[in-house]
Amino acid sequence: MVTLLLHPLSPAAFPLAAAALNFIFGKQLKAKTAWISSAASLMSFAVSIFLLTRTAAHGVMQGSIIWLEAGNFKITSGFLLDPLSASFLAVVSLVGMLIQIYAAGSMKDDPEFTRFYSTLSLFMAAMTALIAADGLLLFFMAWEIMGLCSFLLIGFWFQKEAAAKAAHKAFLATRLGDLCLLLGLLMLSSSLGTLQFTALSEKAAALGASAWLSAAALLIFAGAAGKSAQFPFHIWLPDAMEGPTPVSALIHAATMVAAGIYLLIRTFPVLALDARVLSVIAAVGTFTAVLTALLALRSQEIKKTLAFSTLSQLGMMAACIGFSNPGAAFFHLVTHAFFKALLFMGAGNVLHACGTQNLGRLGGLGRPMKLTSGAFLVGSLALAGLPPLSGFWSKEGILAAAHGYSPFYFGALLLTSFLTALYSARLYLQIFEGSASRSADAETARECPKSMTIPLLTLGVLAAAAGIPGSPWMGYFFQTFIGISPHGDPASYAVLAGSLIACALGLAGAWLSAGPWRGLGLKETAGAGRFLEKAGMELPNSAARLFASGLKTAGRAAACTDRLLLDGAVMLPGVLLQLAAAGFRKIQSGFILHYLLAAFAAVIGLLAAGMNF
Repeated sequence: MVTLLLHPLSPAAFPLAAAALNFIFGKQLKAKTAWISSAASLMSFAVSIFLLTRTAAHGVMQGSIIWLEAGNFKITSGFLLDPLSASFLAVVSLVGMLIQIYAAGSMKDDPEFTRFYSTLSLFMAAMTALIAADGLLLFFMAWEIMGLCSFLLIGFWFQKEAAAKAAHKAFLATRLGDLCLLLGLLMLSSSLGTLQFTALSEKAAALGASAWLSAAALLIFAGAAGKSAQFPFHIWLPDAMEGPTPVSALIHAATMVAAGIYLLIRTFPVLALDARVLSVIAAVGTFTAVLTALLALRSQEIKKTLAFSTLSQLGMMAACIGFSNPGAAFFHLVTHAFFKALLFMGAGNVLHACGTQNLGRLGGLGRPMKLTSGAFLVGSLALAGLPPLSGFWSKEGILAAAHGYSPFYFGALLLTSFLTALYSARLYLQIFEGSASRSADAETARECPKSMTIPLLTLGVLAAAAGIPGSPWMGYFFQTFIGISPHGDPASYAVLAGSLIACALGLAGAWLSAGPWRGLGLKETAGAGRFLEKAGMELPNSAARLFASGLKTAGRAAACTDRLLLDGAVMLPGVLLQLAAAGFRKIQSGFILHYLLAAFAAVIGLLAAGMNF
């Protein structure tokens, strides 16, 4: 029994059991569903910590079963617990647990409370199963369940037209990426004969680069880009803010978008076979990082600003993988989970206290909401990359990889770092500093209950300290532990100087824009901002609508072809037989006189034919 509870798939089994229990008995349990889901996530986290320590002490754990066998063809699936998956499992289960505790306070008055927690637990079960999967088969199954859960949670308040549209948009955009991923997996399986991660790495290295594997790698990247909302799939993530705030925190920090980056890290041995594939990933990631950082500066809503921030940080991670440094990308993925969950929870507290997330109606919340203000400040500075907070150490690794890859990419990511510091500090200053007189809601704001502030403060500590294990102070212990050594020295003078200057300029610019020159970058650059918004969001949205319209037209043409040609070819013999039968049926009238006349005509015909002979 103890062995079963401590199985590598147990972190997924606990939330799955909670989801099933809440789905079946939710009406009877009511508010207790929050306790069940939170207790399951706590158990998941406890087992994850045990598995992490066991992996550190005894090495890799792996096991699989045969799902299907036909001759020499076998389909197997199971678990793989190595330092990479074990550490990420601990991070995701911890962040998921804190979010579920937080949601008990923020969602307590919602009439669909039980439905929310049921779906949230299923979401966590899918993500933890995805992390522990030993290959791309179980990985893809969990990946698809997450897509379903994201649809249900983004459209949780489906009575609102905006929420329903956002859910459909997210579902369709990610489905397109999933189709690409499925095709890539089929191509990998046909070429390498396996989908297990360890075997993929060995067989890819033995086989070497080929056009077929390069195409499969690009399709895998397209699937990851869909889930992690990289350009041009980035259009769905800002609209996903229509869902409840705990859902936004979970999607942006611990599940969904993190899965795409994790997929690229897991399949890196295949991606790395062709340098051109990596260059595509680097280019798309960098472009996404810069574009969405500019859009974050333009946004006037808290959650949408944070959504664009997530897109930008994910772009940096993807670019880092393109720079052949998955270790630094994974390190930033871990630290990002802590400070981004913190920031979304802080945004939820503001929304809970004031009823609005419009930055133009907020201000001066630092006094009535001191705990939220302090935690949000830590998260903002960690996102900005201020030393010695976690975001500084993980971002240094990405900048070091860019510095070793290309001066152009290094400059682009330095620009992204500057913009990140600018919009993150501006966000904090506009919400918590200044006067609360712009809104009656802001003037009467009060601190949120403990169920919402304690998870926030816990994440504040983690956002501050989580980067230390991967810092030079500890000899890059984290990167060494996961088995992916850093490429390039994050402590080099060029990288440190560039990062610190970008952070300092961004923070100074935010102070100026929130102080004497309030609105800098918004009013003074309104024309450029509108152009950027059209180029960055409206044009891709229009292209997506055009693509969808094209698919509908193609579908109608295919349906018409199917009805006229394929169905027609099948049904033609039957139609001809019916026509012939209808003709012959008229011969049988049922009148004796008709039959006598027919017989007389036949006799006359025979006599005439005989006379001719």
